[in-house]
Amino acid sequence: MEKLGVGPHETWMVGDNLEWEVISPQRLGIHAIWHDGYGVGLPPDSPSAPTASSAACRNCCCSRALCPGIWKQSVDQAAAA
Repeated sequence: MEKLGVGPHETWMVGDNLEWEVISPQRLGIHAIWHDGYGVGLPPDSPSAPTASSAACRNCCCSRALCPGIWKQSVDQAAAA
């Protein structure tokens, strides 16, 4: 982030591991998009919730070009937080 000149609030992490790629980055102030590839949903005892989840889309939504709706929703949610 330092080399790119951005802060945590301007950084997004996308991944399928809830602990390593959602919860840990959020502790650093980084937005997190969780790819729920198995469609199991967020565990009820999860200590944190992702900024957004790609489970809302039937395809892998890690690309803004592939699924702009989820990215807009994510940005809108983050701006409101």
